[in-house]
Order: sequence, then C-alpha cells, then structure tokens
Amino acid sequence: MMKKCRKLSQIEQAMEILNDQATSLNIIIISRISGFINPSIFTKAISLAQIRHPRLNNRIVRIDNNLHFVNGNIENSTINLPINIVETVNFEELQNIVLQESNQKIESDKYLARFTLIKSENNLDKNYLITTIHHAIADGLSSINLHSDIFTYYDKITLSEDISSIESLDVLPSVVELIPNLFVNNSFTKFINYSKSYSKSALFTVKLKLKEILHQPKSLGAKKHVPIESRRTGVICRQLESDLTQKIINSCRQQNTTVNSALNAAILKAVAEKINSDLNIKGRNSIRLSCQTYVDLRKRLKPSIANENLGILTSFINLFYTIKTQAPFWNLAKDIKKNLDFFSNRNDIYYPILMSKIIAKYYLSNPKEIPVSIVMTNVGKVNIPENYGSLKLEEISFIPTIRALRGVLGLAISTFNRKMFLNFMFSEPSISQETAEEIANQTIFHLTEACSCSSKIEK
Repeated sequence: MMKKCRKLSQIEQAMEILNDQATSLNIIIISRISGFINPSIFTKAISLAQIRHPRLNNRIVRIDNNLHFVNGNIENSTINLPINIVETVNFEELQNIVLQESNQKIESDKYLARFTLIKSENNLDKNYLITTIHHAIADGLSSINLHSDIFTYYDKITLSEDISSIESLDVLPSVVELIPNLFVNNSFTKFINYSKSYSKSALFTVKLKLKEILHQPKSLGAKKHVPIESRRTGVICRQLESDLTQKIINSCRQQNTTVNSALNAAILKAVAEKINSDLNIKGRNSIRLSCQTYVDLRKRLKPSIANENLGILTSFINLFYTIKTQAPFWNLAKDIKKNLDFFSNRNDIYYPILMSKIIAKYYLSNPKEIPVSIVMTNVGKVNIPENYGSLKLEEISFIPTIRALRGVLGLAISTFNRKMFLNFMFSEPSISQETAEEIANQTIFHLTEACSCSSKIEK
C-alpha cells in the first residue's frame, strides 16, 4: 500500500502543472565524462543515489483532490527510475537526445527523474550522462550535485568499498516553511503570518502585471503563435574556453560588477539589436525589455540549505529596462547589478513562491501572452570534484525546458573546470533556430568586446 508523504506546496504544484500540461520547466543536466564506463555499475550507482535522496523514490499522486508526494508505488516500496543506455553516439545524435528529453514530459505518477547514459566504445572522452528531473523536487544546483553523487558511488563500487550503509539526506519541507519569519511554532501566529504574506504576494503580482502593462516590453517572435501542444523547446549550447572565462571574471572585478550582471547585459543588448533589426530600425533607438532573473534562496532560508539537498529553492526577480543599443556595455551591467542587489534583499523575493501556481495557470490559460522578454538562470561556479577514480568529469551544464513560454529566450549558465557553459533555450516556432543562434553569437560577441574594452582601460 502506498504511503502518503505530504501535499505539494504552491510552487511545487506549479511545476507539476507545467510539466503535465505543457512539458515545461523540467531540469536537464548534461555531463561529459572521460574514462571507461560499465553500464551495470552505473545503474547501481544511480540506485545508491536514490537511497541518498529519498525524493527520487517519490511520485506525484492526486489524493482527495490534492497533489501529494508519495513513496514508492502500489507494487513496490522502491520506484524503478528509467535508465536508458545508448551505445556510441555522434554529436548530432547527442543533440537529438537532448532535444528529445527537453520535449518529453515526466510521467510524474510513475517517477520524478529519468537518466540517459551515452557510452562511447571508441572514444573514452565522449561519455555523457543526461538527467531529466522534475522541477518540483530539484533546482539547477541540486541536480548538478546529484551527478556528483552518482559519480562518487560509481567510484566506490569500482574500488569495492563498503556501500552497505548509505546515509539518506533529510527530506526537505516545502520552501514556504523555510522562509524566515513566515512560519513559527505558534499555530495562530503561523496562520496570521501566512495570511499577511499571501495578501502581500497577491498585491505584488498585481503590481508586477501593472508594470508590464505600463512598460510594454518588446519580445522576440511576438507575431508567431501556435497552441502550446504544437510548440517545442529548442536548445543551443555554447562553451567559453578558460581564457575568455577568466577575462570576463577579471573584467567584472575591474568594473566593480558581477559576472551575472554582465551576462544579463550581453543578452539584453543582443536581443535589443535583433528586435531593432527585425523592425528595420537603425540608430540609437531605445527598446524596452523585461528580464526574469532567478535567485538562489538556500543561504537566505532558516536553516540554510546545502547545495546537495534536492529541492526547488529558488525565486525570481522581474526587472524592466530601456535598452539603448549604443549605450556603454558596463554602464548597463552596473545598472543591472544595482537593481538585482536592491530587489533581492527585499521580502518581495519570496512572493513569487506563494503566487507561482496562480501565475502558471494564468499563462497556460492565456497562451498568446508573452511573460517576459528574457529568462536568466546562473548557478555560478560549480563546486564539485572533477576526478572520481577512473572517471573524470570534463563538463557539466543544465537546461530548464521552456516549451510553454512563447517568445521568451532563456539563458542557463554554469562555470566548471574554468570554462563557462551557456545554454540558450527558446520556444519554437515563435523563436526560430536561426534567430536563437544569431543572439547566442551576438551575446558572446558583446562579452568578448566588453573584456577587450576593459583591458584597454586598464592599460
């Protein structure tokens, strides 16, 4: 008999609604591993990671008209997570597998994560692990750390180390219960605080919508509309070598701004230029854009949460900008940093969590609307090991799927092994592959040019 865990929170319900109705906002992690891989040992390593992370043994079931996390299934106490082994693949086939994973929903009543191991017989540097995990139980940081756990267990099994006792991490409560000063032990105070926060969240959402109406941001692909079921998540992967990555980091330090703000500035300028070009506008014309930037909450919660704990522990900030394509790059980056610092230190950062279900349902009910111009998510420097015995982790990056988000260009960034990985996501056909590639190239051009200008100033 299945054991009920707990009811999904608002943000967890939002992620399930988006997965079920729109195959959107699931998290895909792509690792490239060098070394000989034994598929049976890898499968065992995944099963050990499932013990360490109890949420991987959950599925989502509707009980009494509410969605709940449930342990195991009716037949067994342990869920058999789907693991697909692919022998020998070229780059084009790898891209096809990533796109297939990006456009296949998770059967959440059966499992909440699936795995694809791509094993190369001829080139030991070209092995890949692709994980697709439900956003209701994980975010980019925790999904990346899950890969590290799998590689660690693979090494332990290979070395015949004792794995008879795996320490399970605590199952996290909903992020809502970890928000400082929102929930307390006293049930009456708890009710009052929650009611006040919910009211403030509703007011925050209304204000945000009014800002959108007043600002009227432009977006890519606004003229092209098809039903959600006819859309697909497209993906373009770019990699910045260590020299350029370090130049960006050094230039940001010199300019007293952050890498995240510089990346925001680069993609905003690239999108503004593309919209100007499509509208056949030349010169110094201004373009109004909106950018949704995701913020990690782990260190802000009470208690703080380690990166290894699976859970959705993020929120977002929506900011509106008037972009002048000829304006200095670093001025824009500094302005973005100032705005992100200001809004991320306000209680407003928690309000989207309480309103996420309503927001998700609104945009699914109004599929012609475009939520924002750009979505940005950056996990920063990935602090996991490179070496796992006979295996070496060469690359790791992530992709949130955005099939439902018409006209929205997304950028997911990770930095590992001194290289920066930029994955651009977009909803086809509102944004074409050609348009996304053009913006990806132009984003990198702006970063490179900004570093060159910064170096000249320093000299």
